[in-house]
Amino acid sequence: MSTFEDDSDDLMETNSSQPVEAQDFDEAEVLEKAPKTWPKKKRAGKKKDEKGGKRKKTSNAWEHFKVIQTDPNHAKCLYCGTIIGCDPKNGTNGMNQHIDRCKKSLFYKDKSQTILDFESRTKINTDGSVQTVNVPKLWRFNHDEIRKALTKMLIVDELPFAFVEREDFRQFCKVAIPEFVPPSRATITRDCYGLFIEQRKKLKNFFNNLSSRFLHMRCAAHILNLVVKDCLKDVNVSVLKVRAGVKYVRSSPSRLQKFKSCVEEENITCKGLVYLDIETRWNSTYLMLKTALVFRKAFKNMKTKFSPYTKELMKQPVEGAPNDEDWNKIQSFLPFLEIFYNATLKLSGSRYVTGNTFVEEIYDIGYTIYDYASDPNDDIRNMEKQMKLKFDKYWANVHNINILMFIALILDPRNKLRHTEHIVRNSYDVSNSYNLCQRIQDT
Repeated sequence: MSTFEDDSDDLMETNSSQPVEAQDFDEAEVLEKAPKTWPKKKRAGKKKDEKGGKRKKTSNAWEHFKVIQTDPNHAKCLYCGTIIGCDPKNGTNGMNQHIDRCKKSLFYKDKSQTILDFESRTKINTDGSVQTVNVPKLWRFNHDEIRKALTKMLIVDELPFAFVEREDFRQFCKVAIPEFVPPSRATITRDCYGLFIEQRKKLKNFFNNLSSRFLHMRCAAHILNLVVKDCLKDVNVSVLKVRAGVKYVRSSPSRLQKFKSCVEEENITCKGLVYLDIETRWNSTYLMLKTALVFRKAFKNMKTKFSPYTKELMKQPVEGAPNDEDWNKIQSFLPFLEIFYNATLKLSGSRYVTGNTFVEEIYDIGYTIYDYASDPNDDIRNMEKQMKLKFDKYWANVHNINILMFIALILDPRNKLRHTEHIVRNSYDVSNSYNLCQRIQDT
């Protein structure tokens, strides 16, 4: 029987790219020459040998198995004699898996078997010298532990997730640890996230179980913020009036131009103009009051010459522009506020060490509050009382103070223990200062 290609030449001799003219065919002749069955496509990988016999077996599994003569779909292990199915439709996976777990095979390796290894450790001798010694250690193959170590390596060295799919890394694993199967990029991504969740839980449990004796410390800048906010309540009306005046001046270019004309009339020289604060941040309120005091005469001139300025501020809740009494209150309070502002800047720094300055800054504020107790101004004395109550709430009790702040001051070569004890004795009475100094020395 002729092949389909030979028969098709008899049916069509013209080029397929050219139109074919209609011809009269003998139907019986065509049916006689047509192939009786459609030819099967050749499957990839099934090459015949040079003699035209059966396809050669290329799998390495056949080096360890022999086909049973009476049953070609089964093969016998050359080491243990186990019968394994080898039907060509199913492949050789079953035979390869058997070789890995066949204990009589020369290639069998028990993954639970420990291997003697040596670990380098540092040893301190009796004479104080340091020596590196090798300590015996048992090692066992653990696929999960290797994957976890690989995950940590990617995180610490900041390697991309695609690193595990690189050909050179997989070749290294194949040579170093043939049993280890490198994960894919998606799998190692999930491993990194899982490790993050695991470490986060450990940190939460660690901090929850702490006694908070040393590591818990209130934010000093936040406490200063609370102290100042309580003091601002006494001058709140004056601050609101100044804020309303600054807001009016900066609300439009025409109003700002009128304010500049008043500044020129008063011969005020300043690089900048008034600054509008953020109501929830007292440090910005300090900057607003500081710049507004420079232009005090200009605001007074605005109040006299421009009636819209006065009318607009009368509509505000404070009902009016700042008068001399308001300016005097702010002027007397501003130096006091400046101490807190400078201390907050030092304690909230992020580019320099602040631990050694904490004690000095806090206790300088305490000394300042104590000095203002004898001020002749009634408003200042009232503010001093409120500040002292808030200050004593956090720093008057020597048993609640974080002792590590004093240790940081001692470690500063400029201060040492004697200077620290001097600060403590000037800040507390004899009994409390003695107890606190004793705690510092014991620590």
